[in-house]
Amino acid sequence: MRNTYDISNAIHKYLIGKADEEELSIVAEWLSENEHHKKIMTSFQNEEYWKKELKEHQQFDILAAYQRFRQAKLRLRRKKLFLRLAGAAIVTSIVLGASLALWQHKSTPEVTISASEIKPGSSKATLIMSSGMTMHLEDSTNLRLDENNTQINIQDGEVIYNQQKESVTSQPTPHPNIIYTPRGGEYKLTLSDGTRVWLNADTEISFPSIFTGKYREVKVSGEVFFEVSKNPQHPFIVKTDLSTVQVTGTSFNVRAYPNEVQRITLTEGKINVNYQGHISPLFPGEQWVLDKHGEHVRKVKASAISGWKNGNFVFEDVPLDAVFNDLERWYNIRTFFGNQNSKHIRFTGIFPRYSDFKQVLNIIELATCVHCVVNDKTVIIYQDNK
Repeated sequence: MRNTYDISNAIHKYLIGKADEEELSIVAEWLSENEHHKKIMTSFQNEEYWKKELKEHQQFDILAAYQRFRQAKLRLRRKKLFLRLAGAAIVTSIVLGASLALWQHKSTPEVTISASEIKPGSSKATLIMSSGMTMHLEDSTNLRLDENNTQINIQDGEVIYNQQKESVTSQPTPHPNIIYTPRGGEYKLTLSDGTRVWLNADTEISFPSIFTGKYREVKVSGEVFFEVSKNPQHPFIVKTDLSTVQVTGTSFNVRAYPNEVQRITLTEGKINVNYQGHISPLFPGEQWVLDKHGEHVRKVKASAISGWKNGNFVFEDVPLDAVFNDLERWYNIRTFFGNQNSKHIRFTGIFPRYSDFKQVLNIIELATCVHCVVNDKTVIIYQDNK
């Protein structure tokens, strides 16, 4: 049986009129397998079909940018649109993605973005205050605000909450403050109790301007690193959609992106992770994992897990699809795997988060024997069979 790469490559050559005898034979064999393949080829050769697909593809880009302000809705809509695109006409996603790229090259003026033009992320986020006021933050943003006896300073890529009065005399605000970073963004936050927070790309944290009551509680989605200010009388609580972490003062990393394995990694101190009533204590160098098999604790190199907050990508024996998940968020790109097996290739490497994207791809290609093709801001990953 022909592999996906050979079939898709032969179809591409056929569509642009450059197929040799062997490639024509592959296309003929593929077409003879069933009527569905013939219908697919008819669609590929229909210019109106590709105009429609291209229009939807462009609309998806605009919609995705707009919907970053509501991350949950974005993920759902992005998934639906991707499935509609990927399932519209082909057997595999690579045939659709690469054929669309070639059809565009053949039928429309070439307007592309090369790998060297794809830029890394930067300090940017959106702050929503309890009053509902919304501010878009950049690294250069410098502001001073006041809310509920708290002075808020925004400077040098960080939001700092300075409590002006004792929290016992303050009333909690009816709505929390929210900071979220888009794809291609990161930001820092200092809470009113002195706790420092690093937000990775595509991340949200919800918190009060002043902590009141027995517990200091925040809610997160995405990836966040905490350096919690010690206060045994008022434990610090971090809630995700699936777990709760309780600490008094320590440093740890929470990775809780929707539809991914959830990981909580302890760097310093001690924490308790609560999942469905079961408490798992963690000590430095341990990681709590929640995957399809359930929850478990393992030993890890904590400094590698939190390397992102220090400006580095650190991957140790990580599947290639997980590597590109991180790159998608940071460089604000999309990726497709031409061969599903290539998703499971393991990668080990370290490079600065602000590296040129072309250099990043070169490192991955050399280390894993894959070949990456960039079309605008979409990266197609082929397994190199040579």
